[in-house]
Amino acid sequence: MNLKQIGIGIVSLLLVIGGIWAFMINAYEEDLGTTNVFIAEDSSSNLTGEKNNSLFGLSFSKADESLEWSKLRISIENATEKMDCSKGNFTSKEIGKAKVSPKLSSDGMTFTVIVDATSEDEYTHVNLDNLIETHDTNYDVRFSKTDIYLSENITGTIVEDIEFEDLATLPNQEFTETSDERLDWYDYKITTHRIEAEDKIYIINADEKYYKIKFI
Repeated sequence: MNLKQIGIGIVSLLLVIGGIWAFMINAYEEDLGTTNVFIAEDSSSNLTGEKNNSLFGLSFSKADESLEWSKLRISIENATEKMDCSKGNFTSKEIGKAKVSPKLSSDGMTFTVIVDATSEDEYTHVNLDNLIETHDTNYDVRFSKTDIYLSENITGTIVEDIEFEDLATLPNQEFTETSDERLDWYDYKITTHRIEAEDKIYIINADEKYYKIKFI
């Protein structure tokens, strides 16, 4: 076998491997959704016109999976509009139009925040107290693609092996995360050319206000 045949064989093998890898990437689908069944009990008979009236009660009639209320969101939708609960608003149809979109979760305390960090040229700066986009001199966390950095004088620590809802007290450990390095929050999966958030919680200290954050 001469060098030419060996070269052709190597190229063919690389093409086959590349084709398999491309197929795995294109065929990859995340396991989303749930088989749980929800029951909504209408409370309209008790409405008085006050803004704090309960519209309905929500429960599970079939609970094959353990779902945390902090990871569930509720929206109000009619024939033309979909409105989510947000920070500082009871309901709003404007959510999703800004680079920072907070949505109140079903536990009434946790916010799922979608940050548009698609720009490679500039960061999206986030104020954690108000969950809004802010300028580059008054922010707590900044995002660009997969790069996430804390602001100066903001520190953080990592907590593992505990559910998000169960973490209710400050851990007795050093806050070693600083603005010097980006947060190491994900793993890269070469087989699917995807990133996957690591199963850990960040506690962020911003001027003695503490926030727990989990990237998903």
